[in-house]
Amino acid sequence: MSSAAASTTPLADEVTIIGAGPAGLMAACLLRQAKWNVEVLDQRFDVSARPANAASYNLTLTPAGRFVLAQADISMQDCGRPIVGRRILDAGGKVHGFRYGAATEDYLLSVPRHELIGRLCDRARSLGANIVGGVHVIRTDPTQGDVVVEEPSRALSRLQRKHLIAADGVYSTCRNDVVHATQAGMSLRDNGVVYTTLDIPTGEARASKLDPSWIHFSSGPGTMVIGLPNADESFSLVVEWSGGHTGTVEDRAQAEEILARFSLNRLIGLVPDATTALVGRRVRKFSYVACQRWETGRILLMGDAAHAMPPYLGAGVNTALVDAFAFAKAVERTTSFEEAACAYERERQEYVGNLDSLARQHEDALVSGEWGGPRWRLRQRIDRAAEQLLGRRTIYQHLIFDAPTKCVRGQIR
Repeated sequence: MSSAAASTTPLADEVTIIGAGPAGLMAACLLRQAKWNVEVLDQRFDVSARPANAASYNLTLTPAGRFVLAQADISMQDCGRPIVGRRILDAGGKVHGFRYGAATEDYLLSVPRHELIGRLCDRARSLGANIVGGVHVIRTDPTQGDVVVEEPSRALSRLQRKHLIAADGVYSTCRNDVVHATQAGMSLRDNGVVYTTLDIPTGEARASKLDPSWIHFSSGPGTMVIGLPNADESFSLVVEWSGGHTGTVEDRAQAEEILARFSLNRLIGLVPDATTALVGRRVRKFSYVACQRWETGRILLMGDAAHAMPPYLGAGVNTALVDAFAFAKAVERTTSFEEAACAYERERQEYVGNLDSLARQHEDALVSGEWGGPRWRLRQRIDRAAEQLLGRRTIYQHLIFDAPTKCVRGQIR
């Protein structure tokens, strides 16, 4: 490990961030801009690499997410695809389109996850953050700031750190330490839905007239496929089904068993040789995480480590980015890490709780088959008419577009 990572003498304004995902790297950028000494520990040797069999899908950036990235001089416009709404491909061959809203910024920007991580990583390093890969955090001490890690040599080391930000994802090691220290409640559950990813190349997407300005949905009994457009007009597919098993798709027989569930799915039908493409892919599950406390002593939870929900709203990465921004702004107006952590927790928990409730409603509609059906489409038409005639915004529009944008542009001082 580098000399910076091996030091045991806390610096005046220093923080160790555990996890080099969107939340951790965004926090590294913003805190370096505030002249903090920042190190980032991650178990991956190459933080910005994209494993060949990763079950990773595109991320969608809201106005708030794009604004926060801009504070670190990061833009994703050149590699992203603006999305203005949803298109439902029904079983009868019809296409139903619904815009997100009438406002100029009511759009999502679909970007490759590995590209976002790569740019965040490059920017954090250019600002002077020390990013150390190949370090697996075993446990933390919320009161002393100690971190027990396994280094690439497999040796265990105890590091003493002044402040810790745990941004180590859904299955956070640090979260359990915070929950134990605070004796606060936590829920971690999955909804029985598993997912993997496939791709529709540009040629096939164009030939089938898939409009790259829209997210496309195609569902069936216990299944859902979401098509996220890329800058080159290809589509990245999130392939979901209920009751499956996690792990790697080992062979063609297993791939064919999975694809049998999607025999009539219009998006899967556009994937060239889907059976071969599926072999070697990882199958994972969606999980919910909800913690009553996000901070204690020297440790602060951020992003999916504090709150995680399935990506039905397209808001997860944006919530993580705004977490980092909210904490950085709290640091500016407080006198200690602990005070800033408390302010951050107060400001973010209500919004995240409301977002979690909306995600669960979307989940129920998806699992039941209601989502995208006739009643759902009717409500969408009523909502769009109410917005145009009365200026009335839906709960979805408020939580995805309005509230977080107001938050980052002034509501958080």
